[in-house]
Amino acid sequence: MEVNMKKIYIFLAFILTALSLTGCSKSNNNSNSIKVKNIAVLKLGQHPVIDTVVKGFEERFENTFKDKVKISVFSANFDGKTLSVLSKELVASDYSLLVGVTTPASGQLIGAARGIKPIVFTFASDLKALGYRDDNSLPNTTGLSDQVDYERTLLMMREFVPKAKRIGYIVTRSESNAVLIQKGFIKNSPQEGFEVISATIGNVSDIRKAAELLAQKVDVFLVGGDNTLASGLNALIDVARVHKIPVFANDESSVEKGAIAAYSVDYRQMGSRTADMCALILAGAKPEDVPVEIFHGTKLVINLQAAAETGVNVPIYFQKAAYRVIR
Repeated sequence: MEVNMKKIYIFLAFILTALSLTGCSKSNNNSNSIKVKNIAVLKLGQHPVIDTVVKGFEERFENTFKDKVKISVFSANFDGKTLSVLSKELVASDYSLLVGVTTPASGQLIGAARGIKPIVFTFASDLKALGYRDDNSLPNTTGLSDQVDYERTLLMMREFVPKAKRIGYIVTRSESNAVLIQKGFIKNSPQEGFEVISATIGNVSDIRKAAELLAQKVDVFLVGGDNTLASGLNALIDVARVHKIPVFANDESSVEKGAIAAYSVDYRQMGSRTADMCALILAGAKPEDVPVEIFHGTKLVINLQAAAETGVNVPIYFQKAAYRVIR
């Protein structure tokens, strides 16, 4: 019932927003007098998952409002200093609404805005890092969080590699969202008989060395919600192939690059829902009154070629249940 009501609420928001925008046109009898709503999107960097969220966001607005909403996308290129500078500049700008993509980007915007600018975050795994505590809201802020399905991911790994005991896990020490997901897997792994052995990195250049060190100790690799690792995933995949170690993940793009399987969030749909939420706010809703939405990883994606390269037999019932099978 809650989900249905949200859909109705957002649908009404679209109508209200469309009416308010077209109303400007009718009252002035001049298409050039329509007041364009300007939205700034700040993303941590260019990466298939991040870009899929942004693409879904842009497509939703393009299909709904066309030229009545202008979207400007800014990238920090995975650089913390650039992210901080861009956040401050966008908060000081005249954009009607700011959107942060990833926990780091959203956190910087929220910190810079301090409630004076409406913000919608998306693809943010760590709500506490953004300032949320329990069910409390943040001033002028709302958004969407992606949540890993720890239990199903670990159960899938156990079914695919029955004899595996040790999971190799690379995590970026400066990414709170990555550390949060790492802790989730450490907590849940004993239920399926796994032990997580971790290696921390500071940047993309550290990935290959960390993977080589772990390859001597582990039976499988697992890629969590780590933006830095995702941007340099090929280094991990290369090491894993040399050592014939299966790689599992939490997103579809990692499976496309060579991981065997993942329960992935539908990131295009997440981007679309983010646009819905922005439409609601542009229609007049207060961001803090719009409930934060949680997106769970439900799309099972399997790469049979990657499985074959590491000698993993993918159970047929998983193949039949998969949203997508890469052959």
